[in-house]
Amino acid sequence: RGLFKNIDYLIASNVEVADLDKELEYCKNIIIHAPAYIRINNRVIRNPKYSHKVKNTLGAGDVFCANAVDSLMDGNTIDVAAKSAMAKSSLFVRGKRE
Repeated sequence: RGLFKNIDYLIASNVEVADLDKELEYCKNIIIHAPAYIRINNRVIRNPKYSHKVKNTLGAGDVFCANAVDSLMDGNTIDVAAKSAMAKSSLFVRGKRE
Protein backbone atom coordinates (compact mmCIF):
# COMPACT_ATOMS: atom_id res chain seq x y z
CA ARG A 1 0.00 0.00 0.00
CA GLY A 2 2.79 2.43 0.85
CA LEU A 3 4.51 1.95 -2.49
CA PHE A 4 1.32 2.38 -4.53
CA LYS A 5 0.45 5.83 -3.14
CA ASN A 6 3.75 7.14 -4.58
CA ILE A 7 3.00 5.98 -8.13
CA ASP A 8 1.84 8.69 -10.55
CA TYR A 9 1.11 6.29 -13.44
CA LEU A 10 0.70 2.54 -13.29
CA ILE A 11 0.54 0.84 -16.68
CA ALA A 12 -0.07 -2.90 -16.56
CA SER A 13 -1.97 -5.71 -18.22
CA ASN A 14 -5.22 -7.10 -16.88
CA VAL A 15 -3.33 -10.28 -15.94
CA GLU A 16 -0.63 -8.40 -14.02
CA VAL A 17 -3.13 -6.54 -11.81
CA ALA A 18 -5.58 -9.40 -11.23
CA ASP A 19 -4.67 -9.69 -7.54
CA LEU A 20 -4.07 -6.00 -6.82
CA ASP A 21 -7.58 -4.49 -6.63
CA LYS A 22 -7.20 -3.10 -3.10
CA GLU A 23 -3.72 -1.72 -3.74
CA LEU A 24 -4.79 -0.01 -6.98
CA GLU A 25 -7.06 2.42 -5.14
CA TYR A 26 -3.91 4.17 -3.89
CA CYS A 27 -2.49 4.88 -7.37
CA LYS A 28 -3.10 8.31 -8.88
CA ASN A 29 -3.52 7.16 -12.51
CA ILE A 30 -3.97 3.63 -13.75
CA ILE A 31 -3.97 2.28 -17.29
CA ILE A 32 -4.85 -1.39 -17.56
CA HIS A 33 -4.63 -2.90 -21.01
CA ALA A 34 -6.23 -6.03 -22.40
CA PRO A 35 -6.71 -7.08 -26.02
CA ALA A 36 -10.25 -5.72 -26.43
CA TYR A 37 -10.27 -2.81 -23.97
CA ILE A 38 -8.33 -0.44 -21.77
CA ARG A 39 -9.28 0.78 -18.33
CA ILE A 40 -8.25 4.31 -17.43
CA ASN A 41 -8.77 4.72 -13.71
CA ASN A 42 -12.38 3.47 -13.41
CA ARG A 43 -13.50 4.01 -17.01
CA VAL A 44 -13.48 1.19 -19.54
CA ILE A 45 -12.87 2.02 -23.20
CA ARG A 46 -13.50 -0.69 -25.77
CA ASN A 47 -10.97 -1.12 -28.53
CA PRO A 48 -12.70 -0.51 -31.88
CA LYS A 49 -9.62 -1.73 -33.75
CA TYR A 50 -9.50 -5.05 -31.91
CA SER A 51 -9.63 -7.84 -34.42
CA HIS A 52 -9.51 -11.58 -34.33
CA LYS A 53 -6.98 -11.39 -37.17
CA VAL A 54 -4.15 -11.55 -34.67
CA LYS A 55 -0.88 -12.90 -36.03
CA ASN A 56 1.23 -12.75 -32.88
CA THR A 57 0.75 -11.14 -29.47
CA LEU A 58 4.38 -11.46 -28.42
CA GLY A 59 5.56 -7.96 -27.53
CA ALA A 60 2.11 -6.34 -27.67
CA GLY A 61 2.23 -5.27 -24.03
CA ASP A 62 5.69 -3.79 -24.52
CA VAL A 63 4.46 -1.83 -27.53
CA PHE A 64 1.47 -0.60 -25.52
CA CYS A 65 3.57 0.50 -22.53
CA ALA A 66 6.29 2.16 -24.61
CA ASN A 67 3.77 4.15 -26.63
CA ALA A 68 1.76 5.17 -23.57
CA VAL A 69 4.87 6.43 -21.77
CA ASP A 70 6.13 8.22 -24.89
CA SER A 71 2.78 9.97 -25.33
CA LEU A 72 2.62 10.98 -21.65
CA MET A 73 6.15 12.37 -21.86
CA ASP A 74 5.08 14.40 -24.88
CA GLY A 75 2.53 16.09 -22.62
CA ASN A 76 -0.61 14.28 -23.77
CA THR A 77 -3.45 13.48 -21.39
CA ILE A 78 -3.81 9.99 -19.98
CA ASP A 79 -6.80 9.39 -22.31
CA VAL A 80 -4.87 10.37 -25.43
CA ALA A 81 -1.83 8.35 -24.34
CA ALA A 82 -3.85 5.20 -23.65
CA LYS A 83 -5.91 5.42 -26.85
CA SER A 84 -2.80 6.00 -28.94
CA ALA A 85 -1.03 3.06 -27.30
CA MET A 86 -4.09 0.87 -27.87
CA ALA A 87 -4.14 1.73 -31.56
CA LYS A 88 -0.40 1.04 -31.98
CA SER A 89 -0.54 -2.30 -30.16
CA SER A 90 -3.60 -3.32 -32.22
CA LEU A 91 -1.63 -2.74 -35.41
CA PHE A 92 1.35 -4.57 -33.94
CA VAL A 93 -0.52 -7.82 -33.18
CA ARG A 94 -1.91 -7.87 -36.71
CA GLY A 95 1.63 -7.80 -38.08
CA LYS A 96 1.69 -4.15 -39.14
CA ARG A 97 5.08 -3.07 -37.88
CA GLU A 98 6.24 0.51 -38.15
